[in-house]
Amino acid sequence: MATKKNSNEAVNLKGILNTLEETVEETVQSTINDTNSKTNIDTNINIDTSNDTNNKFTLKKKLDDKKEKKAFNVYMNPDLIKELDKISKKSGYSRNELINLMCEYCVKNLELI
Repeated sequence: MATKKNSNEAVNLKGILNTLEETVEETVQSTINDTNSKTNIDTNINIDTSNDTNNKFTLKKKLDDKKEKKAFNVYMNPDLIKELDKISKKSGYSRNELINLMCEYCVKNLELI
């Protein structure tokens, strides 16, 4: 009876090990796929994400952008507008340009879970 119990435990352990191996393999493949998809994304040259360890939104020198754009209303907290105005004065970007750059960055780096 002890031998049968040991045999059942060995079968259970093999099943657990197989499941763990499959999970690790899937996780590694998923990580590789995520890395490949992120390296193929076109990035805006005004946004530096190369040193993204602290998740900061970094602006480079303003480039002249003459793309056609569409307007729509956005409702914001007054404190956020004040902060955008401060950043606008420091960076030389208009508030609208900053919002466009920030939205572009967020859309390209969004991870839905």
